[in-house]
Amino acid sequence: MKKETDYIEIAIKEDLYQKSKPFFDAYDLSVEQGIEAFLEKVISSQSIPLSIRKDYDINEEPLDNYMRSLFDIVASHCQYIYYVDMKSNQYREYTTSDEYRVLKYNTTGNDFFLDTNKNIEIIIHPYDRKRLYECLTKEYLYNELLKKPSIIFIYRMIIHKHPEYYMMTVSRVNTNVDAIVIEVRNVDQEVHREKEYKKAISKANKEARIDYLTGCYNFLSYQEVKDHLDLKIANGEFNFAFAMCDLNDLKKTNDRSGHLEGDNLLKNAASLMKKVFSHSKIFRLGGDEFVILLEDADYQLRYELVETFKSIVHNNKINGGVVIAIGLGEFSNKIRDLNALFNEADKNMYQHKKELKNIR
Repeated sequence: MKKETDYIEIAIKEDLYQKSKPFFDAYDLSVEQGIEAFLEKVISSQSIPLSIRKDYDINEEPLDNYMRSLFDIVASHCQYIYYVDMKSNQYREYTTSDEYRVLKYNTTGNDFFLDTNKNIEIIIHPYDRKRLYECLTKEYLYNELLKKPSIIFIYRMIIHKHPEYYMMTVSRVNTNVDAIVIEVRNVDQEVHREKEYKKAISKANKEARIDYLTGCYNFLSYQEVKDHLDLKIANGEFNFAFAMCDLNDLKKTNDRSGHLEGDNLLKNAASLMKKVFSHSKIFRLGGDEFVILLEDADYQLRYELVETFKSIVHNNKINGGVVIAIGLGEFSNKIRDLNALFNEADKNMYQHKKELKNIR
């Protein structure tokens, strides 16, 4: 979950950066610095603009292009901004009007942390409450902001019946953490867009590792699993086995009946292997060659499963069904690496292939 949150956070910040880049590049500011500049202007003037659309004056002084752009940028990024005095806990809240997209002064309070705790129970999604209760305390924020300039939380808020994702950025105003600025931004669209993107990438990665014809894992996936198994062996774990499988008469079927029939034969072979070795990963290495990785329950029952498979294949040979030679490779005092295991399975598979030729 942490990785997903980090991924979403980076994507959201990148989106925010791209939207505000032209303005902040001109003034050599980050978004956080821009918001600080906005607050400094508002607080030092002791005057809050009720509508920037309506009135660009602060203390009867017209806003320059810098401040006008700054208000627009801040308004487009945040639904709420809080300025909190960490000594007294007093705070000011600024909010954004969806209609005008400008900041308005909303309210003041005497205890930000007390009021926040009350609001968490009312508007925060139940699954996110515990984390925010623990993190939105004076002690936690103070200690964390002594280590780094800002902290980010992504959570769900329920305002209009349905939960929506928000991103809260808590930044210190100075190194002594005498005051903090909290920006709250609705990132629901960004989160869902990134989740869909991540889902699409995950699907594409999965499809790239699946043999489209049989639904088994493909050679690329097999190579990745081999790397994982090498690590297991290095750690002294030998609790798995290989079964090599070779489909009989694939070339003959392709030559006599066409590749469509050959494809059906491959599908039937894969179906049989999946049925017997139901808890194992099955890889199609190419052509008519397959390898089965037996782990966990299938590893414990490896001898019984191989014998069951051979019995089915024996009947198929007599009755005209799909015929697959199989050979088991397992670790022993002499076999302690993957190549030796693979060769052992391959040798036993060819032995079974010879036995199948004698069945009439």
